Amino acid sequence: MTLIVLALIAGTAAAFTVAERLKLERSPIGGPKFDRVFSPVCECETDRARLRLRFRRAETVDAAVVDRRGEAVRTLVEDEEVRKGEHTFLWDGRDDAGEVVPDGRYRLRLHLERERRTILVPTLVEVDTTPPEVVFARVVPPAFSPDGDGRVDHVKVVYRSSEKGRPELLVNGETAILGRARAQGKATLDWRGRIDGETVRRGPYELAIRVRDVAGNLSEATAAKTVLVRFIELGEDAYRAEAGATLEFTVVTDAASFRWYLFRPRGGKAGRPVLYDESATGASVSVLLPGDLEPGTYLLRVAANGRRDRAAVTVEAGG
Repeated sequence: MTLIVLALIAGTAAAFTVAERLKLERSPIGGPKFDRVFSPVCECETDRARLRLRFRRAETVDAAVVDRRGEAVRTLVEDEEVRKGEHTFLWDGRDDAGEVVPDGRYRLRLHLERERRTILVPTLVEVDTTPPEVVFARVVPPAFSPDGDGRVDHVKVVYRSSEKGRPELLVNGETAILGRARAQGKATLDWRGRIDGETVRRGPYELAIRVRDVAGNLSEATAAKTVLVRFIELGEDAYRAEAGATLEFTVVTDAASFRWYLFRPRGGKAGRPVLYDESATGASVSVLLPGDLEPGTYLLRVAANGRRDRAAVTVEAGG
């Protein structure tokens, strides 16, 4: 009986020693650097996953992608000779039949023939083919002047995305801003009235938002909202007044002050102004025309921050 007990103790000790040695033995692979999420249908840079590993010695490898149940969905390589060092496996998110696998998380399983070991790499790879849902909330203010004077120079685009992603602002269907990645939920973009580095002309513009998520899926563009780009504008294209009476005109601008000039063009040239004010303020201007002002067609010009507008003024003889 004593001998049997001693034999059992010795066997247990030997097994324990082997188990501890296996625990201390370095893994034949290390440093997994996987693309953690990708979309095989995005037609973009993230339409496949790069699965990088470091092999501590040369090996003959079988590599397969397995689902959460451990079942193989795609065989990547069989009996492939890999050298010591870093090696990359590529997976396009499809199974052995060429079909896109269901959205979810997957792992890489390796069989090392020389080591006679099978290793399930714990690092997860996620397949995501669902684009974000994006809602365009509002654009404020509804009109702005991107003239660089620091007064209402940009608009704020407010939107909400169901996923973290990189927003894209479309202006009249053209990409104007490609923003940095933002968290899911409410977010904003600022548009300063520029496309391809150039300030747009005055007029209405249609703004829309779409978002590309981390996997690479691009959302549909939202319904567009209109914003008005304006600089300095006269309220009318033409005015009429009598000599000796008051000429009244309106100016739309967010500039602190503006300039206006009344010219009598001759020979196709404006010449010197007959009346002017280089520090006008307010939206309405009233100016008394001289009683001896010659009847005819004049040119009214307003200017601020390098922008200007014009209108015709017909001056009639005083009554």
